[in-house]
Amino acid sequence: MSANHRTARPRKILFLLIYLALTGVFSFAYYLQYYRHLDCFNELGRCYDPDIGFVYTESGMVWGVVAAVFASLAGLSVWRLRRR
Repeated sequence: MSANHRTARPRKILFLLIYLALTGVFSFAYYLQYYRHLDCFNELGRCYDPDIGFVYTESGMVWGVVAAVFASLAGLSVWRLRRR
């Protein structure tokens, strides 16, 4: 077993954990900025929260796209770890 092979697996596991953590963070941001207010958006793509005086926009769905990218990277990492 070469030295490169011994360091490759822990590095892959580290990247997998990073991808999973980022998936969780961006999924939570997606939930807070978009999904929680899904039924509130009007035809202009805005939702006003009178309790805190904040306007949410449909651009919050971008966090879901970023979360999906990191989830895909995590899935790819799992596939690469199992392939060996």
